[in-house]
Amino acid sequence: MPDRAPAVSASLSVVRVRVFVDFWNFQLGVRHNIGPNFQLDWKKLGPWFASEAGKLILTNGDSGVLRYEGMHVYLSFDPRKPKDAGLKNLGVEYSRSLSGRAGFSDGAKAQGAA
Repeated sequence: MPDRAPAVSASLSVVRVRVFVDFWNFQLGVRHNIGPNFQLDWKKLGPWFASEAGKLILTNGDSGVLRYEGMHVYLSFDPRKPKDAGLKNLGVEYSRSLSGRAGFSDGAKAQGAA
């Protein structure tokens, strides 16, 4: 069994890109590095990440077409906390306006709470 996966040529005709974002890690990073008042346009985030990935993949004269296939945002919340209801609603509303899907998890179960 080889130690490495075979190299894939970036000169393919179509480069498909799907973006995955962990909401809390991303949001904390934005707050820390940019500031708590920064307003992110989530509709533009996925295509921007895809474009940046395309610049890394299609280099040195490689040709190809970048195809953005959507952004998945993973967001956890605790359904037992009334203040998290707004967070869940925010996630649902954003997911309706984005390409891709939003993944939700019950934060209490994810943390091992009963």
